[in-house]
Amino acid sequence: MKTTANIIREHQEAVYDSQIVLVDWIQSIDEDIPASEENLRLYPSLFYAGIVTTQHYAGRDYHETDQVDYTDLLEHRSIDQLTAKEQRQLRQQIRVGSLYLADYKNDFGMTKDEVCSLADSYQEWLFEEAETDDWSTAMAQDSPEKFAEYCDIYYGSAPEQAAA
Repeated sequence: MKTTANIIREHQEAVYDSQIVLVDWIQSIDEDIPASEENLRLYPSLFYAGIVTTQHYAGRDYHETDQVDYTDLLEHRSIDQLTAKEQRQLRQQIRVGSLYLADYKNDFGMTKDEVCSLADSYQEWLFEEAETDDWSTAMAQDSPEKFAEYCDIYYGSAPEQAAA
């Protein structure tokens, strides 16, 4: 599900499965429906996209292509582009302190690496706030609200949008 109203276009970076990909092409399931901005906005489930993923291994880049549902693509965002509410929701989706990158997968268009780094610095901040080296004491302060507070202090947040 898209978290923003922005349209993802061909030859643009996006996030798929919490990693950055390049959208190579967008096509509808019916050749009579053009991939116009209006159609993508109104009927996103009628489209699929060709993506290119780049993996870095042993000093070389390897490119893989895939075909995915258009609705599975997210606009790449950073923590300061999320509202405080979205930051709280992000905290509920991840496992702070996890050693596994998969535990940082999210629905907000941030890569797992970005969220892992953010969670590590948040955890360090919790230790500083608790003035302790004890993990359980520091993590007892953890909450979605505390995470949003940390994000606002160090990164800021997007303004909440007024209800229409």
